[in-house]
Amino acid sequence: MDLLDPQSYNLHIREDIKKGVYVESLNEETVTGVKEMMNLTTRGARNRHVGSTLMNKESSRSHSVLTTTVESKTMNDEGVWQMKSSRFHIIDLAGSERSKSTNAVGERLKEAGMINKSLTALGIVINSLVEISEGKNRHVHYRDSKLTFLLRDSLGGNSKTVIIANVTAAAVFCGETLSTLKFAQRAKLIKNKAVINEESSSTIHLLKAELRRTKKDLAEQTN
Repeated sequence: MDLLDPQSYNLHIREDIKKGVYVESLNEETVTGVKEMMNLTTRGARNRHVGSTLMNKESSRSHSVLTTTVESKTMNDEGVWQMKSSRFHIIDLAGSERSKSTNAVGERLKEAGMINKSLTALGIVINSLVEISEGKNRHVHYRDSKLTFLLRDSLGGNSKTVIIANVTAAAVFCGETLSTLKFAQRAKLIKNKAVINEESSSTIHLLKAELRRTKKDLAEQTN
């Protein structure tokens, strides 16, 4: 579902050689400052699906992903344009739930089942990536869920990843807290090597100068 357009749902995740993994027909907005970015984030958050359970008065009933592409362009002393780009994901995962603790029934119980299923797929992917970091040969099942497929680059690609684990001090939920901490501890063992996405583009003046030099060299070799 597109949180910037709640009427747009059942969107498909696609893969492209240039764009990578993306959501088809998703709204893209251009922003030039922090204020515009925060307004968009607030607008999307208002459309997120939440519900009340015994564990949380405003429980997230789905995962949400905010993807921002940041681009910069500078010219060095030689007149060459240097362009850098980065894709920044902010992912808010719905928490794992035990039906006994939430007392969820009906639609809430169905939602909890889907949340737990996707989190299990995420856990399996993380375990595979950790084993790869340890030198083992493993196939990573990114396509087992929409969440892991969409976040493939963030988990095991050219990226740096930070996880914030939200826990409670309430003793009655110690099982959920322990499970969350173990999940985060396991994810910390993934080793990614991030490199800068940078491209250089000469100005027309430099290209023409290079063309003249090449023609001159060819003429001298012919003579």
